[in-house]
Amino acid sequence: MRTLALIANFDVVTGCVLNPTCGDSRNEQDFAQNIRTLIESDPMPRNGT
Repeated sequence: MRTLALIANFDVVTGCVLNPTCGDSRNEQDFAQNIRTLIESDPMPRNGT
């Protein structure tokens, strides 16, 4: 049996999971790449209103 690591982002307003990634291991480079990809996926962020 092996362990998988999940990095996911959750939009609390919509309840959606955004940009999930799953792999054998995760480190700080994987987390940084996840954040970069998330920002690139929505270049015009909402201000919460």
